[in-house]
Amino acid sequence: MKFKLSEIKFAHIIIILLTLISQRIVYNRIIYPIPETRIGFEESILSGGANEPYQYRVMKPLLGKFFGVLIRPVVKDKIRNHLAAYKILSYIVFFLLYFLFYIFLRNFYTEITSVCGLLLLQIVIPLSITSHWQEGDFITAVFYLAGLVLIFKNKEHFLPLVVLIGVLNRDQIIYVAVFYIAYLLEQKKLFKAKSIIIIASCAIAFGISYYGLRLYFGFKPDYATVVFNIQSNITHWTSISRLWAEQVLIFVILCIIVYKKSRLFFKYSFLSLILYTILFFLKGIMGELAKYLPAYIIMISMGIQLFNKEFTIDNKLHKAGGN
Repeated sequence: MKFKLSEIKFAHIIIILLTLISQRIVYNRIIYPIPETRIGFEESILSGGANEPYQYRVMKPLLGKFFGVLIRPVVKDKIRNHLAAYKILSYIVFFLLYFLFYIFLRNFYTEITSVCGLLLLQIVIPLSITSHWQEGDFITAVFYLAGLVLIFKNKEHFLPLVVLIGVLNRDQIIYVAVFYIAYLLEQKKLFKAKSIIIIASCAIAFGISYYGLRLYFGFKPDYATVVFNIQSNITHWTSISRLWAEQVLIFVILCIIVYKKSRLFFKYSFLSLILYTILFFLKGIMGELAKYLPAYIIMISMGIQLFNKEFTIDNKLHKAGGN
C-alpha cells in the first residue's frame, strides 16, 4: 500500500486531535472527579485485596504506578501524582487506539474513509463511559487492534504474545483468536500447520497468564460475579434494550446492509459477534458498553463500506493471501 505524504500528515493530525478529545473526556469524567477512590482501588488490586475479577486486572494499576514513580520527582503530592500519571497513560492509550485502528482500516479503505471510521469510533468512546475505573476497557481495545494489525500484516506469529500480555488487563483478549480464525477461514488456511500452532500457542499463552495471576494472588471464585451479572442484565433488561437500540443497533444495521458485498473476514467476524454478545451477557454488565469496543471495531470497519465504493486493495488479492 502506498501513502502520499499529504495523506499521512492529514491522518496524523486527525489522530492527534481525536486523542486529545478522547483523553480530555475520559479525564474529566473518570480520572479527575474521584482520585481518592481510584487510589484506594489501585492499592487494593496491587496488594491482593480486590475482589474477582478486578484482582486480576493488574496491567492498568501497574502502568499507573510506573508513570507515577517516573514523575514523582516533579509531582510529589499523592493525588496530583495519580492524576498526572493517568493523564499520561490515557494519552498513550488513545493515541495507540486511533493510530492502530487507522493502520487496520487502511488495509481496506482510502484515507478519507479510514478517517471516517476513526470519527465513528470517537463518537462511541464517550458513550461507553460508565464507571471510574474503566480505562482498562480502552487498553483492551488497543490489544485487539494490535492483534488485527498483526494478522493483516502477516505477522500473526506475534499473536500469542498479544494474548499473553493482554490477559494481564482483561481475560476477554482471548477472543482475538476468534477473529484470527475468521481470517484463516477466508484465506483457507485454518488447517495449515502454522495456523494450528499459532491458535494453540494463543490458548497456551492465555493459560499461562490466566493461571499465573491466580497462583500469585490466590484463586477467588467468580461464580457470584457471574450470577450477579446475569441477574443485573435480566433485571435491567428494559433500560439495556433501550441503550443498545440507541448505541449499537445502527452499527448492526450498517453491517447487515453491506453484508453481501463484504469480504469473508468481515462476514465471519460479524457473525461471531453473536457469541461475543452471549458471553458479554454471561460475564459482564451489558450497560457497560466499553467492554463491547472489540465488537464496535469490527462493525465500524465493516459498516463504513457503505461510504466507500471500493476497497483500496483488491479483494481478489486478499483472497489470494496477499497484502
